Amino acid sequence: MTFLTKSLLLFYIAIYLLTVNIPLVFSCFSCDPSSKEVENSFLSAIEDLYWRKRENFMAVRDFIQEFSSGLQTQYLQRKLDRYGMNMIVSEYKMKLTKLQKKLETELDEEKTPLQIVKDLTPTFKELALAVEDIFASFQERKCPNQKGSNCGILFDKVINCETCQEEFQMCVGGTNKWCTDLVNSCPMCQCIKGKCFDVRTKEPCTPCKGYSECLQEILPCGTREIQVEEEADLNFDCSVKFHYGIRDEMEYVLEKKNGSTMVPIQTFSQPTYVKYLADFSDVGIYSCTARSRATRFPISTVDFNVKVIKGATRPLEISQGTLPPIQDIPDIPDVDWTLVIAVAILIVSIFLVIGVIVGLIFYIRWDSKTYLDYDVEQQKIAEKDMLRLTSLNIMKTVKTPTEDGFSPAVVRENLEIITEK
Repeated sequence: MTFLTKSLLLFYIAIYLLTVNIPLVFSCFSCDPSSKEVENSFLSAIEDLYWRKRENFMAVRDFIQEFSSGLQTQYLQRKLDRYGMNMIVSEYKMKLTKLQKKLETELDEEKTPLQIVKDLTPTFKELALAVEDIFASFQERKCPNQKGSNCGILFDKVINCETCQEEFQMCVGGTNKWCTDLVNSCPMCQCIKGKCFDVRTKEPCTPCKGYSECLQEILPCGTREIQVEEEADLNFDCSVKFHYGIRDEMEYVLEKKNGSTMVPIQTFSQPTYVKYLADFSDVGIYSCTARSRATRFPISTVDFNVKVIKGATRPLEISQGTLPPIQDIPDIPDVDWTLVIAVAILIVSIFLVIGVIVGLIFYIRWDSKTYLDYDVEQQKIAEKDMLRLTSLNIMKTVKTPTEDGFSPAVVRENLEIITEK
C-alpha cells in the first residue's frame, strides 16, 4: 500500500467516523493493560486472515487506532472504579471475539478496505453503547452511603481516565453541609496513640478545627431498640446497607456507655455479635463502630438501646395428650419358662455332643500316629539286625591272612569278596 493510498484510507476512515456518529467512550481503555492485550490478539488473528490482501488488515488496524486515539477527549475528566474497568475490558474482549468470527465467516477478499470498515461499524457502535452504560452504572454505584440513610464516610479508589492514576474518592454522608464540606476539604486525619496521619497519603497531618465534632455528627446511622428476656441471647447487628460496597477488610468495635465515657467491650470481624445469657446488668446504651481494619478509620456507627425484661416463669407441665390411653396399651403376653428352659438345655446338649465328637477325632488321630511311630522304630531295628547278620556272613567267607602277615594278594581277594557280597 502506497503512502498516498494509506493517507486517503485514513482520511476516508476519519470522515466515516464523523458521519456514523459513534458515541465517544474509549478514553479509559488505555488505563488497563489487558485491553491492549485483547486488541493485539484480535489484530494478530485479522492479519492471518487477510494475509493475501494486506490492505484489508491495514484498514482494520487503522480503523481501531483512529477510533481510539481520535476519541480521547470527551471523557477525559471521567473517573471509574476498578469494577467498572473490569466490565469494560470484558465487554471489549467479547465484542472483538464476535467481530473476529463475523469476519472469518464472511471472508471475501474482493471487498475493498472501506467495505471492511463498514463491516466493523455495527459492532463498535454496540461496544460504545455498552461502555457508556458502564459509566452510567458507576454514577449509580458510587457513594451508596449518601443514598437512603445518608450517613457515614465511605472512601474508595477510582481511576482517573486522563492520568490513569488511582485516586481516593471521598463520600461524606449527613445533612450538615458545613460538616460535609469540612470533612471533604480537610485531610483524613486518623490519630492512633498521639500520632496523626492522612489515610490517603500516609503523611503526618493535623486535624482541622471542628473535624472530630463533625465526624461524631456524620458517622451515626441511627439507633436501634433491643428488648430481650433475661437469660436469652443478646444480638447486636452492626451492619449498614452501604457496607456491601466496601471492598476493604472491616472490623467492628462494640462499646457501652458508662456515664460520659464509652467502655470497649469487644472487637470482631463480622458485623454481628452475640452476648449469651443476658441479665439485667446488660441494660444500657451501646455503640458499634465499623472501621477499616488496615487504617482504623471509622466508617459508620450504630447505637443500641438495650432493655432486659424478666422472662415469664412457666411451671413444669407434663402433656397428657401425647400419652396413649391405658386401655390402648397392648398386653404383654406371658412367658412360658418351661419352653425356654427346654430350648436352653437342647442347645447346651448339642454343643456337648459336638465337643465330644471333636475330642474323639483328635484322640483317634493321635493314637494312629503313636502306632505309626512304633512301626517305624521296629522297622529301623530290623534293618540294623539284617545289616549285622550280613556282615557276619561276609566275614566267614573271607580268607585268613598268612602267618607272615597280611599278604597283599589275600587282602585284595578279601576286598573283592566283600565287594561281591
